[in-house]
Amino acid sequence: MSFRRRLLLIMLAVMAVAQLVAAIATLGTIHRDVMQKGGRELEVGLGVMRQLLDERGKQLRDSVGILTSDFGFKSAIASQDQGTLASVLANHGERVGADMVLLAAPDGTIVASSHHAPGTPMPFPRLWRQVRQAGEATGVVLQDQRPYQFVMLPVRAPNLIGWVGMGFLLDTPLADEMARLTRLQVSFLVSGAEQTSGAPGDALDDAAGDISGGMKGYVAGALAQVPPTAVSALRADLARGEYLHHSGVDSRLDALVLASPLMISKSASDTGRGQVYAVVEHPRADLLAVFQALGWRLAAIFAVTLALTALVAAFSARSMSRP
Repeated sequence: MSFRRRLLLIMLAVMAVAQLVAAIATLGTIHRDVMQKGGRELEVGLGVMRQLLDERGKQLRDSVGILTSDFGFKSAIASQDQGTLASVLANHGERVGADMVLLAAPDGTIVASSHHAPGTPMPFPRLWRQVRQAGEATGVVLQDQRPYQFVMLPVRAPNLIGWVGMGFLLDTPLADEMARLTRLQVSFLVSGAEQTSGAPGDALDDAAGDISGGMKGYVAGALAQVPPTAVSALRADLARGEYLHHSGVDSRLDALVLASPLMISKSASDTGRGQVYAVVEHPRADLLAVFQALGWRLAAIFAVTLALTALVAAFSARSMSRP
C-alpha cells in the first residue's frame, strides 16, 4: 500500500473515530435528558391526578352533606322506614352520580345500602376507624374488587342517629378524563384483592379485568387495553415497590411508568383488603421521537462531514506525499 493511501486512511479513521465518540456522547446525554424530562412529566401528572381526586372528594362530601342536613331524611331515619330510606338514598345517589350508597346505624350496622344487606356490619373497617376518630372520612375502599372513592358523614338530629356514605367508582371514563387533562396514559389498578360476593348485577366486567394468580383483578384506563400478562407483571413489580418512588421503563408496556398507592390494606380483619394504585405512563416511542429525529440529523451531519474530510484528506495526502 502506498504512503499516500496509508496517510489518507489514517486521517479518515481519526476523523471518523472523533465524530463517532462525539455523536455517542451527545446522543447519550440527550437520551438521559429526555428520560429525566419524561419522569418529571409523570411526577407532575401524578400530582395533578391526586389534586383532581381530592377535588372530587370535596364535591362528593358536599353532596353527602346536603343529604345529611335534609329534614325529611332525618325524619325517615328516626321513623326507621326502610322503604323511604332506601328510596331517598337511591334517588340522591342517582342525582349526584354516586355508584354506591349506604346508611349505617350509630354502631356501624348497615340499615340500607346499594351493595350490602341490612343488618350486616360496616364493610370498611379501615374507613370506619377513621370515621369514629375524626367524625368523618374520605378515602378509597374496595367493594367486590372494585375501587371506590368513598365519603362518610354523620347524621345528627341533634344527636348522632346514623352515618351516610357515598362512593364513586374509579373507572375508565374517569381515567380517560384525567388522561386528557394530564396528556398522559392514566390507569387504576387493583392488586391483591380477594374475591367477595357483591350485589346482584355488580359482577366484574370481563373487559375490565385480567387473570392474575388465578383470580380476576380490576383494571381501568389505558392498562385495560394491554395484554393481561403485562398487567400481571406490573402488579408483581408494584408489589416489590418498583415505580412507586421513581419512574422506570417497563419493557412489556414499552413505556415510562410511575405509580402511586391510593389504598393499601393488608389487615386480615379487613374484608376489602388489597392495594389500589394510580398508574401514569408515557409511551417510550413518544418520548424518543425527538431523540430519534436528532439521531438521524447527527447521522446526516456525520456523513457530510466525513465526505468533506475525505476530499480534504485526499488533497492533503497528495501534497504531503511528494518528495
